[in-house]
Amino acid sequence: MMPQYLDMAWVGGAAGLVALLCQFRRLEKLWPLGVALVAGVAAWRWVIDPAWVWDSIRQDVPWGSAILLAFWGLHARLGWLRVEGWVGAVLGGVLVGDLAVASSVVLTEPDPRRRARLVLAASGASLIGRTGGAAPLLLGGGGGTLVILGLLLALVGYTDVKKIGISVQKPVIAGAWPALLTGIGGGLIVWLLITSGVLEFAAGRLEVLPVKLPGYERWIVTGLGLVVGALVEEGVGALAAVETLLRGLSLREDWARQSLLSGITVGGGLPLLLLTRSSLRVGLPLWLLQVAVLGAWIWWR
Repeated sequence: MMPQYLDMAWVGGAAGLVALLCQFRRLEKLWPLGVALVAGVAAWRWVIDPAWVWDSIRQDVPWGSAILLAFWGLHARLGWLRVEGWVGAVLGGVLVGDLAVASSVVLTEPDPRRRARLVLAASGASLIGRTGGAAPLLLGGGGGTLVILGLLLALVGYTDVKKIGISVQKPVIAGAWPALLTGIGGGLIVWLLITSGVLEFAAGRLEVLPVKLPGYERWIVTGLGLVVGALVEEGVGALAAVETLLRGLSLREDWARQSLLSGITVGGGLPLLLLTRSSLRVGLPLWLLQVAVLGAWIWWR
């Protein structure tokens, strides 16, 4: 294997492992250690050099998106939003964000089966709003067809509407600040993926799909987004997707952005189920049904 590919494999593997583990609440405070670990691997592979690393951190880290993600996650974790019922979860997912809804239903919904439905409804509905989820926030709104997809995904999580409510309550700052680590740490991880050439390589492989596999490019790119959203924190995955799109000239077309956006958002419903300790017996089949709805949407497109 060529040394360049070995470098990408080492740095990409380390970055993926850190992003996978640090999305869990018990480990998210370890983001600085995780970034240091990946940076150490990059230095070992001579991907980064002390002579230019600080200039690169200033200029090449996607600071704007990382800071936006950090404060979006902070507001979602403050617990200021109180939602009840399916309607409240959908409205919250559209207007404020699926993470804010997930933070609320942990406290307001004691039944883990209903909680699973509400979390998935909010996750699906987040495609409708520009700030509904970390992926729409960074990749941009989806337009009319993605609104239809978001509504269908929200209906998958439908439950009775005996409870309907969305209100504001006093925020709790104590448990919210680690969201800042996720945003900034994710930005630095993506920077390391940039310097190692991983995202450039990914962009090159995605660019040739319409030529080498015409008719299958949407399926492949959406599937890639689905895997990324299911395995790592949605915002970090979306940040990597944004930087990948910037490195492929033909990827500026909207099909690639919409494919990654929908895949990452639907995939992100699975970590939310785990985060909220929802019933997997109920939630996992419903999440798979959302994946099937996503597949039907791609076929229709």
